[in-house]
Amino acid sequence: ILRFAQNDARQRTQDDKKLRVTDPRVTRNDNSGFVLRRAAAFVFFSLLFTLPASRLLASSQITHTSKTDWQNGVLVNATWYPETQIQLDWQGSTFTTPGHSPSEMWLAGWKYRRRITINNSLAYGLSDYQVWIPTSAFGSNWTLIRSSAQTTMADFRFTPSTATTTIPYWIDPDTTTANCRGFWVKISTLPATSGTTIYMYYGNPSTGAPTIKVGDAELPGWNAYIIKLVRGGSVADGNYWIDPDGGSTSNAYQIYCEMTTDGGGWDMIYTSGQYIDLDSEVTPTSPNVGTYGTDGYRRKAGFLPFKDVIFVNHNNSEKEWFKRNSGTQTTLEELAYQSDAGDQSMGLWTAYGIYSSANYEMMVSGIRAQDDFNQGFMASGYVTGYKNVNSWQSDSSSRYWRHQAQNTGYAGVAWNENGHTNVTNKLVSVGLRGTLVMTSTPTISSVAAEEGAFFSTGTYRSAVIDTASKVVVSSVSWNPSTQPAGTALVVGIRVSSYPFSINSSTPSWLAVSNGQSLNWHGRYIQYQSTFTTTNSTTTPRLEDISVTYRVKPWQEKSVTRTPPNSFGFGGGETWAWQVPVKSGSALTITAYIRYNTEYGGAATKPKLTLSGAGISPASISATSSAENAWELLTINAGTPSQNATLTLKTEGFSTNPAAKFYIDDINVSQ
Repeated sequence: ILRFAQNDARQRTQDDKKLRVTDPRVTRNDNSGFVLRRAAAFVFFSLLFTLPASRLLASSQITHTSKTDWQNGVLVNATWYPETQIQLDWQGSTFTTPGHSPSEMWLAGWKYRRRITINNSLAYGLSDYQVWIPTSAFGSNWTLIRSSAQTTMADFRFTPSTATTTIPYWIDPDTTTANCRGFWVKISTLPATSGTTIYMYYGNPSTGAPTIKVGDAELPGWNAYIIKLVRGGSVADGNYWIDPDGGSTSNAYQIYCEMTTDGGGWDMIYTSGQYIDLDSEVTPTSPNVGTYGTDGYRRKAGFLPFKDVIFVNHNNSEKEWFKRNSGTQTTLEELAYQSDAGDQSMGLWTAYGIYSSANYEMMVSGIRAQDDFNQGFMASGYVTGYKNVNSWQSDSSSRYWRHQAQNTGYAGVAWNENGHTNVTNKLVSVGLRGTLVMTSTPTISSVAAEEGAFFSTGTYRSAVIDTASKVVVSSVSWNPSTQPAGTALVVGIRVSSYPFSINSSTPSWLAVSNGQSLNWHGRYIQYQSTFTTTNSTTTPRLEDISVTYRVKPWQEKSVTRTPPNSFGFGGGETWAWQVPVKSGSALTITAYIRYNTEYGGAATKPKLTLSGAGISPASISATSSAENAWELLTINAGTPSQNATLTLKTEGFSTNPAAKFYIDDINVSQ
């Protein structure tokens, strides 16, 4: 773009010399800045050129580097991060999220994730291991995580660091899901003495809960109580998978879970119509056999915690359950020798069900081979002296719930009747219930900052900047100069002499390169940054941007006719310039023009005319809008058919005294 401005050698100051153009297409006239060829009609008239009192040539700069500078603009899928740059927004974020780490994989549909490193300090590897991830591992960030996830926590997912295949997990609640203690996540491989990385995703408002639930074969629960608590709501009685010893799920097994009586959560460990041999039939290594509700049903029970015991009579569907008054949990393995010595640690238990008017003792025997006097669990109401396997304290009055003893004097199965004698056989099942709080040997060594999936495109549009006077925008530059692979940052700018709104469709945008030199005139400036990415986990960034401009040195030229033609323009007089052009490229010429009130509204308005070889002559006249205000005139000359030097002239036609017109900022663009 070439800018032609009129200078008169007689009025030139030292500052004028700074405006010289060195383009070879402009012919110099002795030591003047530009050639000014006057038409013959001007030979007999003296021309008076006037300049404003001040001409500001120093550069000014608009520099935006922080949220304070940017906050009056418009963000579309973009955000300032955190206060010193602009980037693509994360899907669903609220401009307060922390840093982001690039990655090639992302679980589609989820907004956020955190990288979790699990440390296995053991000298051996683990497989299919349920790792404990407590909410305390996230510290104060847990509040932010919960606010970003569904209220039901149904949108939490875990994946390996190398894939987007989800990992089975279950939430370990406290008393409600909202107050969960943490997560048990089933990790396929945990190498010895090393760390394993997984991702925790959250923030998907449209997803449902995982289809794999705790108690399924792929995700065993610790016991029936946990399965009932985690699944929540109505859970049916039936067979579920449990893993009471925790850790690897390779030894998980199915057990019948009674999920209705007193809130459910009962692990039913045996069904018998006579006696039960705890030592060989329900130990951690004994086989799981039979169908619940039929004689011979047995399940491993050594590691099952319990503080409640239930008896179920399959002959009449009656149920009686007992809760330990101390509330202390235990296991059959812990009780292995206690009953042998008449240990009183089992204490008193409160009865519920068909009979609930007393406290009862609870005795367990037959855990080891020598415990063969009674078999299994026995509840009775004699409280003056605690029973042990060798003495039932001659309790011949209270109610009993027991299976058959090997002593022939205590045959049959006692159900809500005195059992210090022979009774009839009955088909009765026994179940245990405990809350179970597990810990995990592998520990969480670190939790990384939150990451988010970025929108694929976004924009920042600055506020319209009013420079308060006509300026020349000379360059635009920004940082960083390079962007991550798969991302792009495109900067556009627009300039106008007239006000426009921040989202106005006009004037048009010009895409610029970093550091590109410009020569764009106007008073109002606006820029926008368009961010794009083909990698949802990577974003381009704009750290700062500078628009350099200088206040335009208004060189308004007035023409006043003096004697002998004191009445004004003689008509048809012109100023003329030579315009070198090349063939094959479209040619556009613009100029600002205005005239004073004395010019006269009825007079033919000033006009620009372009003529010469290779083009069709073209002219354009000012309108009434140019009276005392700048009007932009544009000549679209088409594409010259040959290299040539064209003539551009301006003409004034008023014959009124004191008539003046002004022309400035003639731009030739090709």
